[in-house]
Amino acid sequence: PPRVLGVGSAAAAAWDLTSLHCHFGSFCECDFQPDFQGLECDLAQHLAGQHLARALVVKALKAFVQDPAPTKPLVLSLHGWTGTGKSYVSAL
Repeated sequence: PPRVLGVGSAAAAAWDLTSLHCHFGSFCECDFQPDFQGLECDLAQHLAGQHLARALVVKALKAFVQDPAPTKPLVLSLHGWTGTGKSYVSAL
């Protein structure tokens, strides 16, 4: 019967140490700069009837990204009926 390689060795090989270092350290030198103006434009064009959600999402993201030392991670909890755009907003 064929032997199956250990999952642990394959998983360990898949880790990108630079990425891991960037995600878990406060010493990250990533060049991530979110495009808030583009996000606002996308939300305005594609999210109908949700002006309050649009304003709150952009405001929360801006405040979090511009804080040099946030004390907690940003968590957005989107609520509403089916078809109101929760998944769509999170995808944008």
